[in-house]
Amino acid sequence: SVRLRRGVVIAFLTSFFMWPNAKTEMQTNGSEELLPLLEKSRPCNKVSLLPNGWCMDDEMMPRYVGENSEQSTDVQLYTHEGYNKCLANKTVVFIGDSRVRYQYMHLAGYLKSKQFMKCDDQSPYHPENTSNDPECYLIDYESHGGRDWFTWYKESLTMLTDLNNNASSTAEAQQDSLCDCFRGGGPTGSYENRYTRRRTQYGEINLIYLQSSTGTVFVNQEFPPFNSFDSTSPTRCMPGECSPQNRNNTFTGDVKAALWDILPRLNATHAFINLGWKHKFPFRAQSEFTCVMKEYMQAHPNIKLHLMSHPPKSLDIPNPLKDFDANNLKCGDDVGVLDRSIVNEDVPIFWYWDSMHVLSILNEEYNHQLIKKICPIV
Repeated sequence: SVRLRRGVVIAFLTSFFMWPNAKTEMQTNGSEELLPLLEKSRPCNKVSLLPNGWCMDDEMMPRYVGENSEQSTDVQLYTHEGYNKCLANKTVVFIGDSRVRYQYMHLAGYLKSKQFMKCDDQSPYHPENTSNDPECYLIDYESHGGRDWFTWYKESLTMLTDLNNNASSTAEAQQDSLCDCFRGGGPTGSYENRYTRRRTQYGEINLIYLQSSTGTVFVNQEFPPFNSFDSTSPTRCMPGECSPQNRNNTFTGDVKAALWDILPRLNATHAFINLGWKHKFPFRAQSEFTCVMKEYMQAHPNIKLHLMSHPPKSLDIPNPLKDFDANNLKCGDDVGVLDRSIVNEDVPIFWYWDSMHVLSILNEEYNHQLIKKICPIV
């Protein structure tokens, strides 16, 4: 059982590791002290209870380092300030299904809370934590007793918002969010577009999620880019209330049309794209779409596009390459690729919260890879 496997992991790791907590060093430039943008390189060792390509760092956190890594290696990641600095003055657009949405929620939640959430998948490595962090609700709407979607839309929006009206300095960030959301009968009656704006000392960050499950994107006239983020229009629907009868879609089109018509209007700098449900868009469709992306970036050189693969279903983790192979994309050499398939190979099944959706360990890894796509560590 999953509980038994977790117990074995806890017993093994408790006896194997006795590492001190890692510390982040302040970087200096002459006599001026700067905020830390990169963590100190931390040791990471392969252990038998993690799949090939993963190691356990000195904070008992699994890290993906690739299949050909050494038995012992060092990993370096951006700090929270590094994320703020990297994303400042950028608009990053996510397009895709619920698995893309949850990665977006994980990232926006981290920016607000300043720490990565620890969910049930981390309990074997942190037995002192007896419950999920509250933020886990952002990536697993069932974690709070299976509340309805209407409640989740409202509560998750609140969790992503921190206006920080009592901030003591301009260095303290403010974060606000919008949710053009409604869950009706079937995919064609459901809408979920999200907008997060974060103001930091480095500049403004804009994260946007546009839903594409069946391959169609809908954009409401009362939300960006057709209305301002701060609009007080009385006709802007409330979270969970943006039904077909309570919205006017100024744009309706497939993902290709959304690239050409919506991304420039949003002043996008980066976009991470998944076409939609895998059974509707198998590998061949994704491969062909990389050539659409190549053409688009030639016309819009200031907008960087990355194809996002699906995480494999939990039953497919022994062989994720059967559904996605980043090395065989038709125009893969000319576009960015965020491969969420190979990372999942042979991972423990309890890193998922259902057959399709992953918990905190994998979402954190996906976002570390995403941030390095935007701001490579050199």
